[in-house]
Amino acid sequence: MTTKTLRKKEIEKVRKLIKGLGGVNEVHKGLIEFTIRVEHMESLRAELLKQHPNKWVAMADGKIVTNADSLEDVLKELDAFGIRRRDAVVEFMDTHPRNMIL
Repeated sequence: MTTKTLRKKEIEKVRKLIKGLGGVNEVHKGLIEFTIRVEHMESLRAELLKQHPNKWVAMADGKIVTNADSLEDVLKELDAFGIRRRDAVVEFMDTHPRNMIL
């Protein structure tokens, strides 16, 4: 199989994925909404670190909906509340984050 053939197959997979997600406009809208949610979470980081140190925190609809010691517990809570995971931002409020050089 040639590289060109593989590339065509990958492009077709991406097209099917985008179609399954509602089309290009829906994917774009979702990415913009996700960016807004992440920026909102980031704007509250200092406050969240004080309120929920070393906890997993989930935000949906602009507010904190749950926090827990484990990611698994936060995800279970989101499911129990009927909040789709793609509609939430989940982060660990690490009081001693590692500096990483990438």
